Amino acid sequence: MYAHGHSAHELGIEMTDHGHAGDLAGPYALGACPPEEARSVADHARHCPTCAAEIAELSRVTEWIGATTARTPAPALRSRVLSAALAARPAGAERPAGAARSAGADEARRLVELYRVQVDELDRLLRRLSPP
Repeated sequence: MYAHGHSAHELGIEMTDHGHAGDLAGPYALGACPPEEARSVADHARHCPTCAAEIAELSRVTEWIGATTARTPAPALRSRVLSAALAARPAGAERPAGAARSAGADEARRLVELYRVQVDELDRLLRRLSPP
């Protein structure tokens, strides 16, 4: 399944008019095709050297970039990343005394407040993920 549980057909991704794997070669190489589509692509590739070569090349690329195999990172990596993320958080911006009020300034303050709320939420999530 693809985006939000849709099949390739529902998203307009099809075998080409000539029966070639076309846009399905990439998802097939990633192991992202639903079983029926995977069978269709595999059946076609068994008889089509062009598509078999494309799928083989895409499979080598996905293996090379690690897209199909997950590796566990070093144990200290999580801690270092979370610590760095928390340390990099900007301090809250204070409004300068006597700042001019205008419609544009009010909108800017509203947007800054929305951003501040999102930053605060991110900080809460990072603290919750950080080791005690």
